[in-house]
Parts: sequence; C-alpha cells; structure tokens
Amino acid sequence: MVSLVLLLIAIILILVENTLSIDNGLGINPPMGWRSWNCYHGNIDQQLIEKVIDALNDQSRLINGKPTSLATIGYNQAGIDDNWQLCLHNGTNSGHYFHNNTAPNGWPIVNTQRFPDLKSLVSYAHNKNTKIGWYMNNCICNEHDQYPANEVNDVSFLRMYNFDGIK
Repeated sequence: MVSLVLLLIAIILILVENTLSIDNGLGINPPMGWRSWNCYHGNIDQQLIEKVIDALNDQSRLINGKPTSLATIGYNQAGIDDNWQLCLHNGTNSGHYFHNNTAPNGWPIVNTQRFPDLKSLVSYAHNKNTKIGWYMNNCICNEHDQYPANEVNDVSFLRMYNFDGIK
C-alpha cells in the first residue's frame, strides 16, 4: 500500500509542470566558460588572463558564414583559479597563508607581480562583455585550517573589485 502511494506521488510530481523558481534568467544554462587551472594550472598572471579574454571574444571563426566568438555562443566567462595569491610562510611547520591575519577574518593577499591591477583586469573583461570569476579555495599556499573562516572578507574583496563569481 505504501509503495502504491509513493508511486502515485511520483507520477503526480512528474506530471506537474509548474515549478517554483526565481525568474531572473540565471541557471537556464550551466556556467559556460573557461577556467585557468584546466589549461595552465598555477602558471597564470594578469597578461595571460587578458589573452584568454581576447580569445573568448575572437570572432575569426565562422558559423554559417558569420564571424562568431566563443562568447557569442555563450562561453563568456573567464575564471582565475589558484596561484593569484601571495603565499607567506606562517613561521610554523604547518605551511603558508594568503590572508592578512592583521585584519579581522583576514584579507586576501594578491601576488601583485602576477596580478598588478585587479580593477583594470575586471574592467578589461567587462569591457569585452565577459564575466570574470575568482577562486578562493586555495590549495597552492596550503592555508587549510590555520585561521578562522575568511568568507566575509573574501566576499567583500570580490565585491570591491566587481568580480562576477566565485569558485
């Protein structure tokens, strides 16, 4: 009897077409774009990410005779993965850190030799109608479990630079 009731509920749920969702246009397609780790691992810098943004917007490809870019067909996101940060040794055997531990909850420390001007990088992407994302779950510095969670300042950091997403 219970299994028959469950089967009927399942059938009803399948047949119901109405769903509750926020109608903001997000989530219609999965995120479509490019992430630096898949291609370059930690060998990244601002100049390279700008070249990737250019490549996503390059219209030298023809689709049905029309110049088309990857961004035009939906691949309009560039993601900066690991190795943007400056790893500092914490003075113990437990590793390194990339948050300024003198600020409340820590503030991410950017390797300015690799990324000298984040505001201009984000503007560069946005001027080309490309979204740009950031990676906060660091592996290269191995900061795991050393400091309290940094989420509040990490998000404030990303908002300050106007990044579009976080991984």
